This record gives sequence, C-alpha cells and structure tokens, in this order.
Amino acid sequence: MTGGGPLAAARERERSRIAAILGAPEAASRMPLAIALATTTALPRGQALALMQRSEAAALPPLQAAPPTPMGRRALARST
Repeated sequence: MTGGGPLAAARERERSRIAAILGAPEAASRMPLAIALATTTALPRGQALALMQRSEAAALPPLQAAPPTPMGRRALARST
C-alpha cells in the first residue's frame, strides 16, 4: 500500500523515530535498551535518547551486523 495521506505520514514519522533511536551513537553500546525504547514505547526520539544517555552502557561490546543468513537473503529478495 503506497500513497499519501495521514496514515502514510504517520508511518513515515514512526519509521524516522525508530531509525533515529537505533542509529544514535548512544545506542551502539545500549542496543537492547535502544530496541526496547524504539519498538515498545511511544517516547519521542529526544526523550529516548536522553534516557539512553543517562543509562549505563552495557558491558558487552557494540553489536555489529552479521552477514545475512540464507533465509535472510530470501526474505530480502522477496521484499524488493
């Protein structure tokens, strides 16, 4: 479903909010928190980023993208 309208605008705003939270420098060492804030709350991006800044960084190194699995490649091929 493509097109304009209020629903499409709302989806784009939500996608931008999620991308901003997950792509923030603070998220690199707090990815589980960033994912939770981005996907399970309605916090504005500024509040989510402020919360991450006040949170202690995880003891684990930042997550790095893994190479896609065969199943992931098939899913990506279907979505394009």
